[in-house]
Amino acid sequence: MAKPYVRNTWVNGAAPAINEDNLNNVEDGTQVNNRQDLSTTHNVTSDANRTLTISENQFGRIEETDTGILLTATREIIMNNDEHTFLFVNSTAQSLTVKTSAGTGITVIAGASVELRNDTVNVIEFEAGSSYGDTEVLSLFNASGSAPVVAPRTYLNYNGVTNATRAQINVSSVTDLGTGNYQVNLSVAMPTNTYTVLSGCSRFNTSLNGAIAVVNPYDYTTSNFKIETFRSESPKNDIENINLAIIG
Repeated sequence: MAKPYVRNTWVNGAAPAINEDNLNNVEDGTQVNNRQDLSTTHNVTSDANRTLTISENQFGRIEETDTGILLTATREIIMNNDEHTFLFVNSTAQSLTVKTSAGTGITVIAGASVELRNDTVNVIEFEAGSSYGDTEVLSLFNASGSAPVVAPRTYLNYNGVTNATRAQINVSSVTDLGTGNYQVNLSVAMPTNTYTVLSGCSRFNTSLNGAIAVVNPYDYTTSNFKIETFRSESPKNDIENINLAIIG
């Protein structure tokens, strides 16, 4: 299934530098996944094709330079067959073709930076709207294992006393329907009304020690849903801290 395009946050700025030698002795899954957000730079040592090391294949930004030995023609940068999305930076004087040993690749001209994807067979140019493979999705969420990974489509941090939104994604507005009663309106509609609303609330009033705050979501539609808030010592009541998220 097509995943949203997510560019590593450092691509538009300086990636953190790392000493490759410090990582060569650690090849467990945690270290490899963490390298997706790191940068490696290699200065060519010969005017020839080059095969990336196991460690280099895992980095999210890979740069080739030729400040000592200058390349005289287009050379190949050969990757292994691990699924991987990365930014390739060609800081040499020649074009470089990034490819797998048996597959096809992409030629990156001198001075260019291109986001590429190793799909386990070929190296292709990665474009907005492209699909992430399963291992790449797990890496983005810093997760492992075979259980499904889901992410919220909406969240809201809301003050039900002052009717103020502190933070939100995909919420256009909140309608006050009366004491302890609200309608949350979505900016972008959900595909169905069978989503799950994760909810929680708390009060800031220290004079109500021992009171329990409860939020009850109900009446789901694709464009909005309603909530009721209660305190244990009274019927429906406005609550200072309401937190909501949608999964589905």
